[in-house]
Amino acid sequence: MDFHHIKKMVRLVAGQKRLLLLFFPLFYLLTGFYFRLILEDPSLRSVDPDYVYFCTGLNMAEGHLKVAHIDHPGTPLQYLTAAVFRIVWWFRGEGAGFTDDVLSHPDLYLAMVNLVLSLLLAAGMLGAGRAVFRKTGSVTTAMVVQTIPLLPFILWEIIGRISPEQILALPIIALSVFLIGKSRSSKQEYTTADMLVLALITGFGLSIKLTLLPLMFFPLMVVPGWKKKAVTLLLSLLFFLVIALPATLQIERFWHWIRDLFLFSGQYGSGEKNVVDLAQMAGNIRQIVRLEPHFTILTGILAVVTLISLATSRRKKHPVSFSRNLMAMAVLLAITLHALMAGKQYAPRYIMPAMMYGPLIIFLLCETVRECLPSRIVEGALSLLLSVFLIWTASRQIPVIRYTSEAFLTQIEARKMTREAAAAFEPGSIRIIASADYGSPFPEYALHFFTAWAPNSLKPHYAERLGTLYPGTIHFNPLNSQLVYWGKAFDTTAESGDIRPVYLFLGKNQEELFAKTLGAVMENKDSIKVLKELLFENPVNGEALYRVHFFPENPSGTESASPETSSTSSSSTPRGE
Repeated sequence: MDFHHIKKMVRLVAGQKRLLLLFFPLFYLLTGFYFRLILEDPSLRSVDPDYVYFCTGLNMAEGHLKVAHIDHPGTPLQYLTAAVFRIVWWFRGEGAGFTDDVLSHPDLYLAMVNLVLSLLLAAGMLGAGRAVFRKTGSVTTAMVVQTIPLLPFILWEIIGRISPEQILALPIIALSVFLIGKSRSSKQEYTTADMLVLALITGFGLSIKLTLLPLMFFPLMVVPGWKKKAVTLLLSLLFFLVIALPATLQIERFWHWIRDLFLFSGQYGSGEKNVVDLAQMAGNIRQIVRLEPHFTILTGILAVVTLISLATSRRKKHPVSFSRNLMAMAVLLAITLHALMAGKQYAPRYIMPAMMYGPLIIFLLCETVRECLPSRIVEGALSLLLSVFLIWTASRQIPVIRYTSEAFLTQIEARKMTREAAAAFEPGSIRIIASADYGSPFPEYALHFFTAWAPNSLKPHYAERLGTLYPGTIHFNPLNSQLVYWGKAFDTTAESGDIRPVYLFLGKNQEELFAKTLGAVMENKDSIKVLKELLFENPVNGEALYRVHFFPENPSGTESASPETSSTSSSSTPRGE
């Protein structure tokens, strides 16, 4: 067997190893498609923040950068949504104009955005795996890095939706690849290119969501020299301001929003102006620890190992070890700040970024073991441990996916029952939607939510188009008792001559909600009486559809039936078809 034949066999084995790098990206991609199919139309499941990004994406696709929603700020997702909208319209561009087509088929456009998000994450995972494999020669290390998006426990609750959390993994994946490359590099100095890459990763991460603020610790800790640290931090800020241009154009409003998040102890700048409720924070952090005990233990091990390494190694004698310790300290500081931020204003999604540092922690621990115990046996043991981690990570996804998808399927099927019942409504009828839920059988409900986030300068533009596309649609918000019309308001008086049939959707079939909604529609006029007919009551989620008749109080000398006594029937199936 000659040398060239042996070399060919080595390349063949290496190529077969690379095939393993397809596993997690394909797993993520197929699971994302699976949830997209289960969730069907995005408006059935959730309007917040899905239709917030629908709004900003449409605004940008129409050429308006000063969007109303800059809270996250979420700019990369806004850019992506706008680009996908334009590409989809490029395929569909017939008949109605761009805006009318998007507003006529909002769920189609959003579903395409979600599919692109799944493709983007899968591509990022594959690219990261290939990059780490080139730098380390270890397929198990490369696959561990690919698990970054899979580690947060709420991943499968958001994968079928449109939210900035779905791309939070991208900057952390890029950071992990960058730091692994620097750790394995013979040159520990940071070049201008290194500083630019690190600053771009940091600025990009902050532009997705400010929960990635702890990324700022990495330029501060790993870049040597205070001058270079300052330059990298300033470049990070510059990249953020450039990428998050919609927020930059409204910097004063954005700054007030950030200030309130810090000063007030409640969510979204609410609560008392005491910065933090210490008792509440302590309880929230305990809950985080209970939810993720394995990650807490792994972080604790890194802290102990880093302290020991810092105490025993010297920078001049062990520059690689010292650089790795700085990386570890940056990770620990970032996780600590993530925990404090999530403890201040707790929601499961706020702790997502911290858990994504898990693969980087594992890499740093393995590098420390390799340095202390350099042998083939240790290397084999580490490969075995990494393989166990990969199997454990993959296997723990299955029951969560099964449970989550079954819960979503039950919710979506229930909403579809109501939607199918509403399909019998006559074209051109009045539809009153009374709900404050996260989703609805009616896409018009999601579009009402969309218009609430439109810039004031564009609200009349969208109201005009929606009034034409969805005539007779009325939304009643039970939270603030507001009625929202597109176009001309509905007049319940007999003198108006409006004889269109009127249907009412209740998010919950409650007499209080019915009375509250009709009181707002009739403007509490005593001269109008109502006859209601229950057409459908959803046995799963309590939604209800009514046919509503309005009468003057004494049309012919006799009083019409009142709302409390006029219900003609109750049924859990559609009637009158």
